Amino acid sequence: LNIVLIEGNNLLSMDDNGLSDPYVKFRLENERYKSKIIRRSLNPKFLEQFQLYIYDLNKTVLYLTVYDYDASSNSDDFMGK
Repeated sequence: LNIVLIEGNNLLSMDDNGLSDPYVKFRLENERYKSKIIRRSLNPKFLEQFQLYIYDLNKTVLYLTVYDYDASSNSDDFMGK
């Protein structure tokens, strides 16, 4: 299964500058993937493709979670899923 992550629109501002540094994590059963970080954007253009392997279409759930990257902290901010 090919997943294409194109863009995000109107994301939450998580940084003091009024912007965010978003990235997306994908989880499909035991597989995990992470997109690149788009700096200083509330409307990021990712344009990335991921190849995931599905063994049972009827029982598989793809989870997507969006985070704001924070270089100054030990953990990134959750933005949504």
